[in-house]
Amino acid sequence: MFTTTTGIVLRTYPFKDNRIISKVFTKNHGLVSCIARKQKSQIILSQPLTIVQLTYRQKKTNTLIHVHDVSVEHVYKTLTINNAKIQCALLLCEILNNCLKEINESAYIFMVRAFKYLDSVQQVPVGFDSLFLVKFCQIMGISPLIMDFKNIKNPTLNLQEGVFTEYNSRMSNNPNFVPTKESLEIYKLSNLELSEIADSILEPKTNTRVFNYLILYISAHLSDLSRLKSLKILQELVV
Repeated sequence: MFTTTTGIVLRTYPFKDNRIISKVFTKNHGLVSCIARKQKSQIILSQPLTIVQLTYRQKKTNTLIHVHDVSVEHVYKTLTINNAKIQCALLLCEILNNCLKEINESAYIFMVRAFKYLDSVQQVPVGFDSLFLVKFCQIMGISPLIMDFKNIKNPTLNLQEGVFTEYNSRMSNNPNFVPTKESLEIYKLSNLELSEIADSILEPKTNTRVFNYLILYISAHLSDLSRLKSLKILQELVV
């Protein structure tokens, strides 16, 4: 029996006999690994970020699926030709590839919406990557708890416990606590929509620190990203 679903290509690997393995996060079946041939009808599966419609048959005894038919679901205008956008999106895809396994339709819808937004803007807004991670945490149910935030004078995010709390001097050398400046930015991002990030005032260096703290946060609560060499390389390219 064949099944059809839409999905986003997150990563590809070379395989034997002129074939590739593509990791695709699908709307209906979560993360799947596809075997595809480097031929005209299936070559789109070799291009990360592509939003596709897949038809395939999956055997219960095989973790790899053999693609029967594939087509482009959405055609980007600038995302796949603008170097800054490509690097930003690939960085996020690397994170998603390591965090997403199970079916999560909300995560899929968010990803599609986010990449379409990135495709539509003239340039990558400062803070888009950090906002993406903040919204991703919300969807995955690991967003930091905001307990009466307005009454906290000097907030700090506790990375391990996932809560904002009052900062004190004993936390200054503790790597589990995010400095007040970056904690405030994370809180502000949690209240923004994707379309609002272009109007936010976030310095690139501050955003880099915020992004790195969010990587640590996700590593503590969802999936360890600290050892991803490819993530470090992509970060350097983006910065």
